[in-house]
Amino acid sequence: MAPSFSGNVLNNYDTKIGKFSKIGLQDEGCPPGMVPIMKIKSNRLRNEYSHSKYHSKNFTDDNPSQQYATYHTKSKNRINHGARAIFSLNNPSVEMGQYSMAQIWVQNGQFNGLESIQVGWAVDPVLYGGDTRTRITTFWTVDNFGNTGCFNTECPGFVQVHPRLHPGSLFANDKTSGHWWFTLDNQKIGYWPKNLFTLLANEARFFQFGGEVYRNINKPCPPMGNGHFPSRVVKESSYFVQMQSVSPAYNLFDIDPIIMDKSVTSVGYDLVPWGNQRGELKVTMTYGGPGGNCGQ
Repeated sequence: MAPSFSGNVLNNYDTKIGKFSKIGLQDEGCPPGMVPIMKIKSNRLRNEYSHSKYHSKNFTDDNPSQQYATYHTKSKNRINHGARAIFSLNNPSVEMGQYSMAQIWVQNGQFNGLESIQVGWAVDPVLYGGDTRTRITTFWTVDNFGNTGCFNTECPGFVQVHPRLHPGSLFANDKTSGHWWFTLDNQKIGYWPKNLFTLLANEARFFQFGGEVYRNINKPCPPMGNGHFPSRVVKESSYFVQMQSVSPAYNLFDIDPIIMDKSVTSVGYDLVPWGNQRGELKVTMTYGGPGGNCGQ
């Protein structure tokens, strides 16, 4: 049965690797020649939230603290230069020791050599100093979340160029410079320089779309997306629509469902790929769930 939808999907989050709507500094933003850099409110909370502690994962299902529902390329050897989608903006209920995200991943390599850029939204009170509002969130690593990389602008890497929109507010590989650009509603927000990477300096070989959650082992799993299991009624679900990738020739194409597969690591969540729905939706998936005991 095909999904149904009515309304303007473009009022949500469009990412190449991503786009958000109406998120960022108010009014005119920073003065000319300056850019916004988000400051974490609490050093104690930031230090607690070590990226190696919370993100040292190679997307396996053997960690009871971290769960995924993703739609990803079957092969890790398919050359591409970026990914794009429009996805719903939600504010799931989380508490300290939990987070809930929706993102696009673009990657190359594996094991300790995994290089990854991630862009999406997150509700993460540890990362954001107790704030449980939904925020644009980015992350990068060149050694599988070991000793390199960080969230947003917490370390050198991401180069901010937009005077108002920022991480903590898509990305694609630029053909001329080789940099990985994060764009929002066709506005360039910033980029990860080519020289940060080895494998991703040339191309990505894997991409995925979906949700990710974390909980301390003594807490229940938080909701993913809008907290409901996916429905055929797109507006009632958390969703990714108009999913696309950037080809080796730097052309933007709709994702071919034949090359994709889904991974769901817990009974507390699900993901339903609907294929190409044509019209406004194009390649569509719905995802999410209430969490809870995560089947552990």
